[in-house]
Amino acid sequence: MNTIKWLYVAVLLIQFSAVGVGAAETTTNGFWHSVHPVYQFSWANSKERLDYQSCGCADNCWTAKIYDTSVRKERLKLELHCDCESMHLSIAGGKPIKYLDSCAAFQGENKNEAIQDEIRKIQSCYIIK
Repeated sequence: MNTIKWLYVAVLLIQFSAVGVGAAETTTNGFWHSVHPVYQFSWANSKERLDYQSCGCADNCWTAKIYDTSVRKERLKLELHCDCESMHLSIAGGKPIKYLDSCAAFQGENKNEAIQDEIRKIQSCYIIK
């Protein structure tokens, strides 16, 4: 009986590795494989798209990305990411930098608006091509 259990576990592991389930893998749009869907937030600039994905830790783990949709192949312009502790910012696919020590300002009912306001603030301070 024990051998059958281990054989079953081995088959499951092989199946999961074949479909690409891994902690460090991303999908083609750059979001982590997750049970959480990617949402498209409304965004005033018609030449950009704002995507959002939660990754757990209640309101403290999420990624928001702005894509340039005016070009033939969409291009990542900006990524704001909360990792359950602090917020990180990446511009134009560059290396993420620590942006804020806490994600507390982005919790609660106004989370979507707070994220959008922060992205607008970043865009007004940086020239993002």
